[in-house]
Amino acid sequence: MSDLDKKLDSKTPPAVAPLTGTLFTAGVSRRQILKAALIGVGGLAAAAGRLGQLYGPLLAQTSRAATTLQSIQMVDAMTGWAMTDQPDASAMLLTPDGGIHWIDVTPLNSSGQRISVDYAAVLNSLVAWLASSDTAAGFPTGTTQIFHTDDGQTWGQVAVPALSAKSIHFINPLAGWLLAEEADGSGMGREAVNIYRSADGGATWIKVAGTSANNQSCGLPLAGAKMAITFRDASTGWITGGGLVSDQLVAVVYSSRVQKKLGQMCS
Repeated sequence: MSDLDKKLDSKTPPAVAPLTGTLFTAGVSRRQILKAALIGVGGLAAAAGRLGQLYGPLLAQTSRAATTLQSIQMVDAMTGWAMTDQPDASAMLLTPDGGIHWIDVTPLNSSGQRISVDYAAVLNSLVAWLASSDTAAGFPTGTTQIFHTDDGQTWGQVAVPALSAKSIHFINPLAGWLLAEEADGSGMGREAVNIYRSADGGATWIKVAGTSANNQSCGLPLAGAKMAITFRDASTGWITGGGLVSDQLVAVVYSSRVQKKLGQMCS
């Protein structure tokens, strides 16, 4: 052990010391441990240790095998969620210490395999939803599995009869919407989608609207892509989309109250 290591050991707070073995295994240096302590991890370090026991090894910023992130959402200065962008199996990560370390919290299927995450929606430090249509994990073709946690540790699971999830949005722990792609009519500049609503935190989902080659009565056209859904309250929401109109690429916002074209993106 070098003189620097001895000095760092002597300055490492007791709350952080129990993590050192796990962190060293993950490739975290003593400097990183001291840095975490100096920025006030303290009790969070104990929480990170507990999360490590629950979920497995911690991922360090200094890891040589860098993981590409598709999205990240920090809910406060210390706690945040991230979704990786991997061709084989995208994962869900959680940080308890401001992004210094990341814990893989991806749900497992019934066989104990880690699922591949297609979409993630986060409400706060404990509540989140994931969508997966990972057939390699044993999920039936033509169904999307929605996973929900309200404690940041355990995941509930429910199947929705949808080809794949495009977007999920919750306005509170109970009320949320799912925008899902469907096969009926999609292709050649068209995209069929269904909108599902949950009133119980994602335990059950009811189809409330949709558009297909045979039915466009809800006001949402079949033409163009549909990208994301968001709601302000229980009755006011929007879907973003876009496509070619008169040989010009345009962005479109569809509202639950009024349908509106925002304008041309490029010519």
